[in-house]
Amino acid sequence: MNRILLIDPDRLTRQLLQRFLEKRGDEVVASAGIPPCNGSAPSLVLIFAGRSWQAGVALCAEIKRRPDLRSAPVVLAMDLVTPALVREARLAGAAEVLSRLIRPDELLAVIRRQAERPAGGGISAIAEPPAVGLIEKP
Repeated sequence: MNRILLIDPDRLTRQLLQRFLEKRGDEVVASAGIPPCNGSAPSLVLIFAGRSWQAGVALCAEIKRRPDLRSAPVVLAMDLVTPALVREARLAGAAEVLSRLIRPDELLAVIRRQAERPAGGGISAIAEPPAVGLIEKP
């Protein structure tokens, strides 16, 4: 089980992602921004920035400055993923950058990969968005 901090400014998307991850056994704290410290650090931070990639990069940098969160890998999902944006996100501390339009199986693979990676491990990027959004198969 992973303890995931999910940050998404859109309430509906946040709720859908939270339910999706909790159904698979993950413990999820969902918020529109960085919540105050509650004593237990997440094993992973997922930021779904959408069109506001600058806000996503700023959130990533803020997370890496916070002692209670800095050890957790940060995965940043944006509407547009380009090499320049990936570089900027990496500089801010993102462990992985991906398209916001990601299939559920790809998102779960990213979560598994980051959960297995030691703190400060490598960085990767998924630059090609899939044709579908986050839609769970029945």
